Amino acid sequence: MARRMPRFGSKAKYVLLLALLPPLTACQTMAQQIFAIVIGIDQYESKEISNLQGCVRDAASMQEMLLHYFPDAQISSITDTEATRAGILRAFDDHLLNNPCIKRHDAMVVYFAGKGRRLPVPEGASGRDVDILVPYDYGENVPGIPDTTIHSLLSDLVQKKGTNITFILDASFSFYVPRGNVGHRSDTSVVRPSHISATGLGDATQYTGFFNNARPFYVLLAACQQHQLAYESPDGGTFTRELVMLMRQKRLATYRELANALRFEAQDSFCAGIHADRILFSAPQYSEIPKLCVFLDSEFIDLDFEPENNFILVQDKGAANLVLRQRSEGGAVVERLDGLVALYASPDVIIPVGNAYSLTCVLNKIAHFNYYLGLEPLKAPSLNPLRYFERPGAEIELYRFKYSLGGSMTHRNRSGNLLKNGVAKLDRFPPDHAFAFKIISHFRQPVYPYLLSLDPATYNIQVVHPPPGEPAVEPLRARGLFDFFSTASSMMVGDGWSGGTPLTFAGDPSAQQDRDAAFFKLILCDKPIDIGQISQDSVVASSKAGVGTCRTGVRAPVEIPGIWDTALATVALQPETHPSRVWWRKSI
Repeated sequence: MARRMPRFGSKAKYVLLLALLPPLTACQTMAQQIFAIVIGIDQYESKEISNLQGCVRDAASMQEMLLHYFPDAQISSITDTEATRAGILRAFDDHLLNNPCIKRHDAMVVYFAGKGRRLPVPEGASGRDVDILVPYDYGENVPGIPDTTIHSLLSDLVQKKGTNITFILDASFSFYVPRGNVGHRSDTSVVRPSHISATGLGDATQYTGFFNNARPFYVLLAACQQHQLAYESPDGGTFTRELVMLMRQKRLATYRELANALRFEAQDSFCAGIHADRILFSAPQYSEIPKLCVFLDSEFIDLDFEPENNFILVQDKGAANLVLRQRSEGGAVVERLDGLVALYASPDVIIPVGNAYSLTCVLNKIAHFNYYLGLEPLKAPSLNPLRYFERPGAEIELYRFKYSLGGSMTHRNRSGNLLKNGVAKLDRFPPDHAFAFKIISHFRQPVYPYLLSLDPATYNIQVVHPPPGEPAVEPLRARGLFDFFSTASSMMVGDGWSGGTPLTFAGDPSAQQDRDAAFFKLILCDKPIDIGQISQDSVVASSKAGVGTCRTGVRAPVEIPGIWDTALATVALQPETHPSRVWWRKSI
């Protein structure tokens, strides 16, 4: 139903009040359709395997929850005698991989409740321990389904149907055998040599396993950690019972939020995947990284312009973001032509690349850098007649402090906000001064603050806040809906007074450049994210390191779920007074 705007008059103050509150960005929502395979195994064919008692109940509970949110959900339910090795693999093929009804980015779920086990590497053999799912007909002639097979199937599904894939695993793989009559979901039957060879332990080198810091494009939500047991009772598994309850209560939770909430005595849930910060069963909400337009001023042998890379070759220099020139001394010169980098930073950067492959990686990193430099949420056009008075959700300010005689910071010598329209032009660097940022939130809900530094001279991206080593970032408080005249929620980063290490900017006289700059990107979001995924190393090698190397190529952008906003601070070095290199560093 459309909302009616109150007429001006006695209610005009409410119109003004709401107009000045920060606009809400589009929030992720669950997908319109879902396709699921739900597997529950209580009874096993082999007499050597002890039966379970809550897996079929768990599968029914999960199916009921999915139908609650998606009444038209297409669910393939496989329990007990149907859950053979061949039956499970056939369901992957028929219901998901080769299902013409699944559109790209429809939600897909694979749920497994049953036994798992870990097969050790034979003595003297190479490879790693492999985790397997134990099907109903597991026995002398029927091996389990190894993690490599599951990963391969899900990776194929990503390529064909998109990344909206959730693998929920209520099983355990620990070698530990508990004492007493404790219900758990690890198989402790005899390990058969034929099963070890069937899983291809020696080939398990490309995929590191469910729990070994793998970051797949699908999301894995497991009942317990690698060394723990998944416990159960006749009422079902501890993990699934609590998970289903949370899913009903927190429809717009992210996978990581669910995993953090599902922690029990001797059993902590596990979450992995590049999209772990995506809202449950939601389609991707990010925009793809724009292609970097490259103009070649020299011939580069075998430069890879394949479609999967984040750059393309253009024939017109006027349409390019940057120009590549080969240096007679070796390496390449990158000339920046557009955006804030060209406006405030040095126009040219020397990249000591050793081959076409490393240059390809460098260009992908530059595209990654430019994407986050310009990152901001998509906001729907506002029809509010007072939209020009709307406040942004996120603001950032920069202040300069002076050290006292004792070496601590003093607020009595604080400058005013140095940012003018988001830019601070600095002409000198007093040795007794340091800098700090003020992060400001106008949101009507608590938000998590993250601050990144982006160095245009090296394309390095670092996390400034939260500081490295901190387990979690504390949210800024919410501002009340009718709290117009109150002070916005804020915090200082780097003032040495309210916490954090002071920031300083330093010049390098040996680097003769016309101008330079440092960029700082503030992200405020109502759900925590893994901000470390955005960071990247420098693409420029130091003189001691020799030829530069690249550890990452094409990277998917990090999704920011829920309500969020960004702000950018540019610290620019005045070219007429200081032709030197500038960077930020934490003061000791």
